[in-house]
Amino acid sequence: MLSLAWSSDPGEGFGQLDAARMLLVIPALWPLMPQRRMLATCLVAGLCVQVLGQGLDTSGLIPSRTDALNRHIGFGSHPGHVTLWLGAGALAAVALL
Repeated sequence: MLSLAWSSDPGEGFGQLDAARMLLVIPALWPLMPQRRMLATCLVAGLCVQVLGQGLDTSGLIPSRTDALNRHIGFGSHPGHVTLWLGAGALAAVALL
């Protein structure tokens, strides 16, 4: 962050720093640690909603998105990203229990 003060392109530096915003989730959720079972339950419920939406989309029970190839319904649309987030969420839920 300090190196942005003498950077030739601080806008690009802030753009790259923007990718680290997920690190702010850890201190933001720290006050919820006494209720970590409820937090894990909500996390698993959100994961189930995502999987249910994609399952309904794959089975043809709800219309698919037509804006791009291989895009599915849900909170995330890219299958690789969704798989990564579902795996990370499952690991986080297990860790919270």
